[in-house]
Amino acid sequence: MDAAEKTSVDESQISPMFDVSRFHCRACLGALKPPTFTCEGGHLVCGTCLDDHAQVCTGADVYIACSDEHFIVRDANLPCFFSEFGCNSRSVTYKAAADHERACQWAPCYCPALGCEAFTSPARLVDHFRAAHAWPVTEVSHGKPSQLAMPPVGPLRDGVHVLVTKEEQSVFLVSASASPFGAATEVSLVCVRANGDPAPGVPQFKCRLWVESPRAGVDPASVTFPVESKDMSGWSVAAKHGSFLTVTPDLLRGASGDTPVLINVRIDRIGGGSSCCFY
Repeated sequence: MDAAEKTSVDESQISPMFDVSRFHCRACLGALKPPTFTCEGGHLVCGTCLDDHAQVCTGADVYIACSDEHFIVRDANLPCFFSEFGCNSRSVTYKAAADHERACQWAPCYCPALGCEAFTSPARLVDHFRAAHAWPVTEVSHGKPSQLAMPPVGPLRDGVHVLVTKEEQSVFLVSASASPFGAATEVSLVCVRANGDPAPGVPQFKCRLWVESPRAGVDPASVTFPVESKDMSGWSVAAKHGSFLTVTPDLLRGASGDTPVLINVRIDRIGGGSSCCFY
């Protein structure tokens, strides 16, 4: 066999099909993570789950290393479950698939506009927001203030401003609603993300919102808060969120008394890990 033939053989691959349940740990019920073992009862478990399994299985006094399963769960690759929504990861190892999906920024979300049934990744929702609902889209950078026109107070289809970060293309929605406690307006900001804040490897953000009046004697309004993540299913306007900016009537008018003022937004990244599946 010459060198070219040997290289071809070494790099050839096959795509076998197995029952996925065969590669689930009987202790943690998740995907097997090497090294893998089987107990006398025939149960496959992760090496880190031996003690937990021993508490529920009478055949867990003796374990045998499973070399075949070890190599499969260590080396088997598969495309991301969210490939249809835009994720291009094609070599996610089986053992890491669940962690990848929890952190994948292409996991689909809902369009929050009333009556709209769009369901796709945040990146593709941005195009949908712009084309289907004519919501303004602004690109922002971490740590740099941006000024936006105050979103109109009313139904979601009328009062949303979309922000997209330049760094990893995270998507945020800014909305406004009437305060239930008077004539003030409440402004909120959320991150459009299906996997949520607790997912490992997902960046975290904090936000500062503030409004200043050009008229003398009017105090500014300002608030800083950790940004929540929402898949936007059943989403509502600011009053339903835990963190929002309350803008008093004095701040809702400019120096002439009839010009809407601008709202200032600054988004800072405060955590998060791998960017393997960011845009």
